[in-house]
Amino acid sequence: MNVVNMLSQMVKKMTRYKISTKNKNKYSMKFRELLIDKIEQLKIKPTELSEISGVPKTCIYNFRYRINATLKFDYIVRLANALDIDLNKLKGE
Repeated sequence: MNVVNMLSQMVKKMTRYKISTKNKNKYSMKFRELLIDKIEQLKIKPTELSEISGVPKTCIYNFRYRINATLKFDYIVRLANALDIDLNKLKGE
């Protein structure tokens, strides 16, 4: 296996990780707040957001309404791009 394939496999594995419960899910909760605020501001339905972002609507519903639900990192990036959410806000900047 060449180096490019090996790195590609590593990146694919890394994007499958979910936001952990580290710091009592602080980052997940903050993103949930940003997501809900933006959805309400734009008056967009989760079904429409699913079509725009490519994130399954069931994941959006579960993350929005269930406190313990998590999203894959690549889903967070897709949603942030679709809604123009600055992910630096999760760091507190």
